[in-house]
Amino acid sequence: NLEGARRELSAKEAEQRLQKILSFPLKLIARGDARKRSGKEIGPLLERLMELEQEDVKLTNMIATLIAGHDTTAYTMQYCLMELARNPRIQSKARAEVNDIYDEIEREKRKLQFSDIPRFKFVTKCICETLRMWNVASTVFPRVTTFDDTIVGRDGSDVKLPKGTKFSFWYYGQHHSQTLWGKDAMKYNPDRKWQPEELQQSSDPDSPLQGTSVTPCTNRFHPFSIPTRDCIGKNFALTEMRILIPYILRNFRLEIPLHSELKHVKPSVDDPIYCSWAYNISGPVQPHVLKLKVIPIRNSTHTSKL
Repeated sequence: NLEGARRELSAKEAEQRLQKILSFPLKLIARGDARKRSGKEIGPLLERLMELEQEDVKLTNMIATLIAGHDTTAYTMQYCLMELARNPRIQSKARAEVNDIYDEIEREKRKLQFSDIPRFKFVTKCICETLRMWNVASTVFPRVTTFDDTIVGRDGSDVKLPKGTKFSFWYYGQHHSQTLWGKDAMKYNPDRKWQPEELQQSSDPDSPLQGTSVTPCTNRFHPFSIPTRDCIGKNFALTEMRILIPYILRNFRLEIPLHSELKHVKPSVDDPIYCSWAYNISGPVQPHVLKLKVIPIRNSTHTSKL
């Protein structure tokens, strides 16, 4: 996604990055072994992964689980909170929605239910706009053409694709295209005009999956790839974020610290800070520490639980 910002890694740098990546699943496997030897329970997913006999298969599945199942959601949340911190008006609007829903839940003397999740409509827009601006899954596993095909090239001429050609999707180009999103494509704007499918809205208003299980996908927006081979964890990730972000907004106000590099950084090849992040991601040292100023909301009755 950032061809102009890249340079070739030296052999030493490549080895450091590989060892950094491998260290995480190796630690997880060692932790699981230690818990098993001491008679303690381990989670069902980790237990299943540890049952794999081939070490290379075990390791690659561990990496996929850690990166695809954990890091992607965590990074999306951090960028969403960053954008809310540097856009106080948007943060206030999201908090007002959250408070209205939680106040009603408390009046009814019940807990948050799964059916409440799609009610966080503006928070969902904030998350989807984050997925558009800061889509952490910058590429997907390549597909392979099953027949000979012809597409229109950049100069308008035909380009032949023989059967067996590998291809992928250029998320960054589509998610930041002014042609597809307008002149404010590089601006964080949850209030932009969304297509219903991009917000998990089904064309059937009575669908039991309305707002929770529809893949957010159109020709211009596909943060979880394109059905039928899209992200298996998309609904879990979106549900997780629509539980945690409202809880944070109800209890805390977020601000960007003074003199922070986070104040103006944009996901653009023209932004030196972003290029540094993109180039240095995966170590051996992480490119930045995303530090926000987190201020408890005094009238909240829930902050003591955190």
